[in-house]
Amino acid sequence: MIDESVFKPIKMLGYIYFIGLGNFCLLGPLTANWSQLGSEGRSFYWFCFIMAAIHILIGVGIVTRRKWGYNSLRYYMYFLRPGFPVGTLMARKVLGYMEENNIKDFFLRRNMRIG
Repeated sequence: MIDESVFKPIKMLGYIYFIGLGNFCLLGPLTANWSQLGSEGRSFYWFCFIMAAIHILIGVGIVTRRKWGYNSLRYYMYFLRPGFPVGTLMARKVLGYMEENNIKDFFLRRNMRIG
């Protein structure tokens, strides 16, 4: 058995992406009055909708411990790195934690018991 406390922060990040960021980004497009928006407004709301979909997919992949969830989180963190200062700090911390605690094993062996 592997200690869940090592995987718990990554799992919480998955829940934050799925519930928090996904739904927050969906609020704009779902509550918008599309008939009164200009082309810039529509572009912004489409961007929010696409970002919500990305966050929801990454969150589901992390929580269900799929290999694609691990890879999508890793690549997302690499894309966040140029976003100075918050993206850089967050990506550095998450990627460092994933490497230091060998989080990849939690995703590759889905049938193992955690707890």
